[in-house]
Amino acid sequence: MPHFIRFLVWVIFTTGYTLCELVERGAVFYKDMHLPAYLIRKSELTAVILLTPLDAFVFLSVLVLFIRCILHLASGKSQIEVWEFERLESQFHTERLWLKIRNNYRIIHQKEIPKLTSWNVSSAHHNSMELNEIGQDTDESIVPSNFTPDDLVFPYDLGFYENLRQSLGQPWTWMLPWGTALGDGVQFLQNDDDDQLNLPWPPDGGNIEFTGRKLSDEELRKIGDVSMIKKHLDPRSHMSRNAWINDMGEGLLDYGVDVDAEEDKGLMLDGGPELERR
Repeated sequence: MPHFIRFLVWVIFTTGYTLCELVERGAVFYKDMHLPAYLIRKSELTAVILLTPLDAFVFLSVLVLFIRCILHLASGKSQIEVWEFERLESQFHTERLWLKIRNNYRIIHQKEIPKLTSWNVSSAHHNSMELNEIGQDTDESIVPSNFTPDDLVFPYDLGFYENLRQSLGQPWTWMLPWGTALGDGVQFLQNDDDDQLNLPWPPDGGNIEFTGRKLSDEELRKIGDVSMIKKHLDPRSHMSRNAWINDMGEGLLDYGVDVDAEEDKGLMLDGGPELERR
């Protein structure tokens, strides 16, 4: 990763410098626009006209890629892990997702999932009110009433500076050609945050799929919150991991994952209260 980031930095520097020179030369041509044509080199003018938008496109494209990479490195997440969090956040309110999380917890810890609590009191209270309004008993509900997406702990987020240091190496080596990351690319440091689920990322695990219950029209009307109603009506709420796409239209296939192989490993189970009690 450090070598790739250095490559992006030098591409941004060289294309940015070239863009400045092209714009400066273009300004000179614009200033001399009233001069006779024989005083202007047509080949140079043609090159400036063609190369300026091309260089600007490369500069902006690589700059956006660089910013996106730095944001991911600073958060300690890869692009797929960011995609996974977006998927969990969009399906957090569904029974289907929580049937998967509970099943994964049961497999790993050999016991039922404990009662989950939230540090975000206002958001947790909002979720609890929503469950009460649609007639779900908070003690029996499959979806925790006092747990929010903000309470999900990503185990490899060590903080802004430490994430960059682990990925790019010591700051004084960032621009050196031989600078390398601190880790070995196999074992990764984990944070000490209090993780109530204590599950590998993503917490819903594997490709075992559950078919959770969908809310009826009457239950949707009782919610009252338009944004929550839209979430429940979003078809992505009940999509499998292999089929889900984010707001930019990106799915697992766009990240090079063999979706067909993933689907062959999957197993569909009929979710519901009976399965949850078992």
